[in-house]
Amino acid sequence: IFAVSIRISAIFDEQENLTGFSWILRDVTAQNAAAALIQKLSTVVEQTADSVMITDKAGKVEYVNPAFVTTTGYTKEEAVHSWPSLLKSGIHSPDFYRKLWKTILAGVPFHGTLVNRRKGGALFYTEKTITPLHDNRGEITHFVSTDKDITERKQAELRSETVQRRFAEFFHSSPQALAYCSLDGAFIEANSAFCALSGYTQQELVDGKHYQQLTSVRNWDGGDTHLETVRKTGKPITYEKIFTGSGALHPVPVTLFPIADPISRATKALGVHAAWKETK
Repeated sequence: IFAVSIRISAIFDEQENLTGFSWILRDVTAQNAAAALIQKLSTVVEQTADSVMITDKAGKVEYVNPAFVTTTGYTKEEAVHSWPSLLKSGIHSPDFYRKLWKTILAGVPFHGTLVNRRKGGALFYTEKTITPLHDNRGEITHFVSTDKDITERKQAELRSETVQRRFAEFFHSSPQALAYCSLDGAFIEANSAFCALSGYTQQELVDGKHYQQLTSVRNWDGGDTHLETVRKTGKPITYEKIFTGSGALHPVPVTLFPIADPISRATKALGVHAAWKETK
């Protein structure tokens, strides 16, 4: 089965009497398939959640999809025939845009994270890809820009970085002896107070000491270690003794807190040891 176009023409003699018809049939299967594919691609661009902008080689906007309108707040009428600078936030330097244009004019796609500005003035983060389009001679004719709004993800990353930075500041400045380790007992980090308490440097601890080698749980019956208990229960536990590097034993209150991963399963532990002062 294939598609055809039919052209029928009447045939007349010299006295303009109808004598017959001519039929011209043309196989248009490939043409119809191409048209159907173009329609599918158009539907994808119109319905995708990512913003799509098409510009000419000079950068003048020729098309934006509905997601662009939703994300930026600009209507199609406002965007088309304007320039991508409509979205400039002022965050990026002129040199940044010069390098961007140099990249795409060389026929190389650009990938990067930008901060743009919505019509209402709010800034937003976007993962941008700009792809040069070429004609049959290999000449660039247009650019297609796609943007994924990653504002929420980026803000979450920034909040996480802030929390991590503040935790690091607290960890290293705390007068309490703090040790961070995996649940198999390998040290990840220890602050100066813990090093003083244990008698080991942080490098010595990280390079091969085991948390359980330095601690002794009062009335431990030889069953699960405290790290295994934290792994199984996901709850803090308390014990009362810690060995120093010299082998001496000092009674020190210790609470071991589980550190959970994104699916709320304990994978690491933070040991909080009350500051110990040698008594004479």
